[in-house]
Amino acid sequence: MVFIKNKKVRKFVLLFLFLFSIFGNLLFFFSSILFDFNIRRINQINWRENTLFSDVELFRSSLVKGAKEMLRTGMVDYVPQNNGTIRENLEFNLKGFADNSPLSFYANGWLLWVCVENANNKDEITECRELFREKIQLSSNFSVDQALFGVSALRLYEYTQNVEYLMYADSLYGWLKSHDTNYGIPYNVHSNCNLIDGLGMFNPFFIRYSKVRGCEESYNLALKQIDVFAKYCCDKETGIPSHGFLTERPYLKVGSANWGRGCGWFAMGLLGVDYSDLNEETRKVVDKFDNSVRTLYIENKFFTQFIGQQGDVDLSATLPLIYYLKCKKLISLNEKDILEYSKYCHDGYMYNSSGDTESLNRYNRYMGGFPLTQAIMAFLCMDRVII
Repeated sequence: MVFIKNKKVRKFVLLFLFLFSIFGNLLFFFSSILFDFNIRRINQINWRENTLFSDVELFRSSLVKGAKEMLRTGMVDYVPQNNGTIRENLEFNLKGFADNSPLSFYANGWLLWVCVENANNKDEITECRELFREKIQLSSNFSVDQALFGVSALRLYEYTQNVEYLMYADSLYGWLKSHDTNYGIPYNVHSNCNLIDGLGMFNPFFIRYSKVRGCEESYNLALKQIDVFAKYCCDKETGIPSHGFLTERPYLKVGSANWGRGCGWFAMGLLGVDYSDLNEETRKVVDKFDNSVRTLYIENKFFTQFIGQQGDVDLSATLPLIYYLKCKKLISLNEKDILEYSKYCHDGYMYNSSGDTESLNRYNRYMGGFPLTQAIMAFLCMDRVII
């Protein structure tokens, strides 16, 4: 600072550099160091087995309560896609994940669905109606992620006979149908790649809509989506779907060939349709998928992030797949089997689930809470099929 002759200016510059240094160090702390600390903290929860619940009903009630809290306050220990930018890390460290956008994230759709299905009295139905209005706008702006809110809207209509829920479902159905192509409904309408994720979102809605509205067209639309993914996305030897496929020649399969949660999305898309209504080639694929998944389950009793590979349990793959196997009566689960998964439940929240993918071939290496896991575990605790 010898080149600065004026002492006042020199002091000001030194003070500025000092404060800037403090700010930079604090920014680094809250962005990187605190990020690593949070990931370590979540990992400690992941691998600390909790005391098992003694009763399935208590377990279910705890999960539903946790789902409501996640909807109100944001995702609990919902891990980020990666160690991201300073801004992304700061949001994860200081704010967590809270989604309140008009086109609400599909994660909230799962949480709301489980709350609505477990509404047993007028007060609980009113609470679900309030949560619905908080998380979704009854408008004509849609995305595939919205499909799960359509399921809740139809259920709320059955509870209340309020036509605004039916109107929302009608508009959503019209939007989804308008985006159907020879290669199915694309998860991202602006992409030349269709992803298996979408099948597990819009097909449960199509099935529910067909029942509530008596709409055969909706049911046939669900069948068509399965046919498309069976033809272009699934391995012909094992029936296991890839993450997605290109909708232009040469129709390449893209992404992981054994992504566990992708198999779960496929399974959720299959539930609710009559096997005999599928075409012959699709039935062959489904048979092989069922056999592959059942065989892996019998061998290991759980699924990893990439099924068939060694690794730790990933409940975002495990729970949808065992729910599917249970609903199809390919396996039997007793109360003890279901309560065994309560060791992964901490303060009402399910952990041990891989986070959202960043993009094709860039899968999340962090484990924590996940809304799909929360919802499917609660569905497993129920004594009825919800799709």
